[in-house]
Amino acid sequence: MPRKRLAPGVLPLSQLDVAISFYDMAADHPSESFEQITKRLLPHGFGRSKTAAAFEHEARRMFNLAR
Repeated sequence: MPRKRLAPGVLPLSQLDVAISFYDMAADHPSESFEQITKRLLPHGFGRSKTAAAFEHEARRMFNLAR
């Protein structure tokens, strides 16, 4: 059975939860940059999955929203 593809711009719930965590961390640590918070939440980065670019975009959007 072929794997089901994700629609463009749709993140799995696990990635969406982490992206929302960027909002919380940006509010809790206002002096830290996006890169510092990324290292705090995702020590291995965003990965190389098909949704990695959308994941990073959503995380940055949440980070900017908190600022």
